[in-house]
Amino acid sequence: MTVCIAGIHEDREGSSLMLICDRRVSLFGGLFSQDGYAKYTQVHRDWVGMFAGSIEETHLMLQEVRRAIGQLKVGSFEKVVKCCRLSYMNVRKRLIETRILPDYDMASYLEFTKATRSDEALYLKIREKITEAEEGWNLLFAGFDNTRTPHIFIVSGPGNVEYCDSQKVAAIGSGAFAALFWISFYGYHSRRSLGELLFGAISAKFFAERAQDVGQTTVVTTIRSDIHGLFHFNDDEIRSIRDAWNGLPKYSEGAVKQLESRMAAAYGLVRHHATK
Repeated sequence: MTVCIAGIHEDREGSSLMLICDRRVSLFGGLFSQDGYAKYTQVHRDWVGMFAGSIEETHLMLQEVRRAIGQLKVGSFEKVVKCCRLSYMNVRKRLIETRILPDYDMASYLEFTKATRSDEALYLKIREKITEAEEGWNLLFAGFDNTRTPHIFIVSGPGNVEYCDSQKVAAIGSGAFAALFWISFYGYHSRRSLGELLFGAISAKFFAERAQDVGQTTVVTTIRSDIHGLFHFNDDEIRSIRDAWNGLPKYSEGAVKQLESRMAAAYGLVRHHATK
């Protein structure tokens, strides 16, 4: 699949959003993967949508979000979440009707829901197929509401919304667990310096490359609350950050020597008493 990371930075002058991802996407229902695709799209002047999973399905979802969110007159956070969720659910229903139900001679989602009464075993079998497909439908949204307050949330599964404003960071994709693990170890606090948070989030993407199907190509973008536009890091800048991260020591030489000395003394003491 992939990894997509979004984080919030806050200071006295405003706030920034950081978007980090790879370029690897799943094709043909996950049978193949390929690098070279952008993993996010600007669905609104103030909002970006990122995706993890099959590019065909998630691209349709983001297109629907862009169409619907463009009609919003007031971009309050509640309206944005509702708009994104309804768009996701509309496409989800259409995908189920066109890609799953035909295998069971069903023409509509309504017919599927009625199966709960007519044939529960069939309903549960189809429900399992739908749940399996939903694992490849994950959208992460980051942006600013009409008060220029930053927000991050995830839409996935049957239309579940995961709000991420409290932790100020979120991730989706096969590398999400590894990325969040690294961020937790690094210590993510939204009022740390922007440089520190960027380094932590970017290095989390590098760490997530150890997960299955996370590409090495890295895309880094930031958005500022008082600037309408996206700032992109170039490949040389990202390569420099990777080199710096790879150059960090994996352990403390002083602590290692202390531990070796301690264990040598302990083992020596045991051997001394054993020979008596």
